[in-house]
Amino acid sequence: MPPVPEPPTPVPPGPPAPLPDAAPPPEPAPPPAPPPPIGTSQPSSPTSCQPMSGAAPLSGRPTSSPASIMGLPS
Repeated sequence: MPPVPEPPTPVPPGPPAPLPDAAPPPEPAPPPAPPPPIGTSQPSSPTSCQPMSGAAPLSGRPTSSPASIMGLPS
């Protein structure tokens, strides 16, 4: 009878596999976060480009520089 409960011991190796599977899903989530900051909501990355864009408008090209930074075709 005791030998029967022993087989369940190898079950532990099974759970480790699902862990890696759950890790991949969280990674894809970060990518979507970067897009929002570009809208000026979170000056995380744009902060570097934002200062430059401010100087661009003074030059007389507010539609050329800001448009390219914002990623707008127009």
